[in-house]
Amino acid sequence: MKTDFEAWLDAYPPDEKHLAAKVDKQELTHKAAACRQVLDLHGLTREQARLAVDQALKAALQDQVASLLIIHGKGLHSSTGPVLATWLRDYLEGHSLAGKIQSVPAKQGGTGALEVSVRKKN
Repeated sequence: MKTDFEAWLDAYPPDEKHLAAKVDKQELTHKAAACRQVLDLHGLTREQARLAVDQALKAALQDQVASLLIIHGKGLHSSTGPVLATWLRDYLEGHSLAGKIQSVPAKQGGTGALEVSVRKKN
């Protein structure tokens, strides 16, 4: 048995123009996702985080990924407050593969994440 929506689609099928637009949008979404990788550092020590950041930046460079979203957390579950937030920004500013470093919108992690562009090696 068809749902109301499926019956409506049968009665009013989309034209080729709308189908092409939908495919293009999906392709663009896929390409955009390939331009950014995500690294989650929750629960790691600074040393573990350093190793993970180094590895992720090298992999992003090799995979020709434009940017890396690094989730470091807000420190809400830590008795001493944020462990990685300040350290991470300082570390990235001195990293040879890190380019522009910026905060992200609240829906992407806000103060608990940073986006860093991947700098190509000279």
